[in-house]
Formats: sequence, structure tokens, C-alpha cells
Amino acid sequence: MKNTIEQDNLRKEVVLKFKKERGNLGTDKFIEDAYNKYPDDETISAINNYLKSKFCYKVYLIRKDSRDDAATPDSWLDKARIFALKIPNTYNKEFSDEINDYLEDFFSKQSKEEIKNLVLKMKVYESLSQSDKKKIKEFIESKYEHYDKKDSKYTSDKYTKLIWKETAQKYGISQAHVDYIWSELN
Repeated sequence: MKNTIEQDNLRKEVVLKFKKERGNLGTDKFIEDAYNKYPDDETISAINNYLKSKFCYKVYLIRKDSRDDAATPDSWLDKARIFALKIPNTYNKEFSDEINDYLEDFFSKQSKEEIKNLVLKMKVYESLSQSDKKKIKEFIESKYEHYDKKDSKYTSDKYTKLIWKETAQKYGISQAHVDYIWSELN
């Protein structure tokens, strides 16, 4: 597909903002909005997924040592992996040295088995239809109802970690994908 002038201009703006305004309030959101408009643009996509992977990995590192059971650090690590896996290992455009160095370092810390399992789960997730996602959401809602009845009261997020784990196991997806489905359909 041929790039439009609008897409070319937006890519240039993303590159400029990433270069000069990285870390400023609104920059990541601007890049995310550009990605949502042109998800197939290799440069915009790589920069967006790089930023998201780094953010999720930082949250994972902060939460992995947390004693708070609700922190669910593994979900953040899965998210970081998913965003990193969306960047092609052949990426060679703007900021490719920085992005590829991050990917090499990030994946050197992951086991091949973990990455292989996540890739398989990504394929399953990507094959889900809207109808499948609605069924998963209904399953989640039924689990919340089950735990509310079990405790004879509204349990809020008390069982969320367990529900996410049960849902991921039942449908063969990652807990990060459960997050996406839940937020997408709510």
C-alpha cells in the first residue's frame, strides 16, 4: 500500500517528537494515536511498540519484588514481550540501533521456551473473533459472580489475579491478552 502525504507527515512528526520530546507529557499518547491511525507504518509501529514494551518492562521490574499480591508482575512482563515481539527483527529505519539494542538485551533475559509459548498464545489470540472475545468476557463475568456468591458479598478485585489465570488457561492465551479483551470490551 502506498503511503499518503498525511501518513508521511505524521511519521516525520512522530520521529521528531520521539527524538526531541521523549518523556514529555503527551508525547507517548501522540505516538500511540499515530500508531492507531497507521498501524501498518513500520516506523510508527516500531517506535510505539518500543515505548510500550519499555514501559511495561519497567513496571514489571518495579512490581516483581513487590509483596503486594495484586501487583501481577508476570502480566506486565507478558505485555512487554508482546509489544517487543511486534517489532520485526529486521527493523532498520529511524532509531533502529536503539530499538534493536533494546530488543537484543530484552530477549537475552527471556528463555526461549517463554518466548515460544507467548508466540503461540499470540497466534491463538490473533485468531479470536469478536464473538470469541465476547464469550471470554462472559466467562470472566461469570467467574466474578461465582466468587461474589462464594464470599456472599461483592469481592471487587480480590479474585482478579485468579480469574485472569483461569481465563488464560481455559482459552490458551496469556494473561496480558485477557487484560486486552477485558479492557477492549468494557
